[in-house]
Amino acid sequence: MFPALLGHVYYISCDESTERRAQLLADLNSHGLRTLTRVPCVRARSPRGSLSSEALLSIIRSSHCQQLIEARHAEDCSPANPSCCLDPFWHHPDGSPCEHWNAYDDGMRALTADRTNHQPSRFPLLFLHLKEHLEADVRAGTLGDHMQRSNAACWNSIGSSLSFLNALRLVAANHAAPRAPMAAGFVLLLEDDARLQPGWRNEMRALLRRHPPSTWHIAKLTGGGFLLQQPPEEGFPKASWAGTVVHRLVTLVPPTIWGTAAILLHSDNASFVLKLLEEGLIGNHDIMMSALFAQGKLKLVQSQAPILYPNCSVATTIGVE
Repeated sequence: MFPALLGHVYYISCDESTERRAQLLADLNSHGLRTLTRVPCVRARSPRGSLSSEALLSIIRSSHCQQLIEARHAEDCSPANPSCCLDPFWHHPDGSPCEHWNAYDDGMRALTADRTNHQPSRFPLLFLHLKEHLEADVRAGTLGDHMQRSNAACWNSIGSSLSFLNALRLVAANHAAPRAPMAAGFVLLLEDDARLQPGWRNEMRALLRRHPPSTWHIAKLTGGGFLLQQPPEEGFPKASWAGTVVHRLVTLVPPTIWGTAAILLHSDNASFVLKLLEEGLIGNHDIMMSALFAQGKLKLVQSQAPILYPNCSVATTIGVE
């Protein structure tokens, strides 16, 4: 079953992230996973402070973006400046910092330090404690107290989302397109800080027994699946991914199971997931997937224990400058 089940591993890594990449490859190779393809990360902001060339190329490939550009023909809605295709919650054309909720900052880490010691094996305690804290914030209307103004972090979120879209496009082209060069099958899609955990094979088997592959499109592998239940579709906003939707998502899809460091999907589903994500404005792909799950459009499951887990000793994608 392993590693034959995992026909290919795709990992997102920036050109300059040589140390992170070396650690990831050594980890995968030591477990017999050697069919690997790097997906270059997208740096959304250019040195001039505008959208980078690689970001432009990725954005205008979105079907929704192409429709917006064709319909509007405006200065901020063209192939040279597709700002209209970005969620304004994450991208302010005037350059002002956006807001984001950072689960990785020192304050949030302090909430869980005593009870979890940041060990993946103690994830259930972390999830329950953090979920309890967040739900109290939602009831009190104080979730915004954890929002931080950070222009760099929001650029990074857009870049991370574009990298994820590019990875899905590559998986679809390599495995699911007509005359695809590689066989269809399960693929791992990783960020380069993901690390395999002890007993990962057993937990992967448990995940697939608990959730047969025909019942889901995306499987997240970083733990916490015992909290994930199909939320009610009725009353959930249909048109927006972020902004006011964030508070609603906290009540429907616990933020403690968010994260895209390690994902399992069948290559046949890559185009479907890509199509769903391209239906909205580009901002934060994790929130987009959570919204699609809450709307009943995307079937998402999660491992109960971590199969892979981010290396907390390296900088996170969503961070403050």
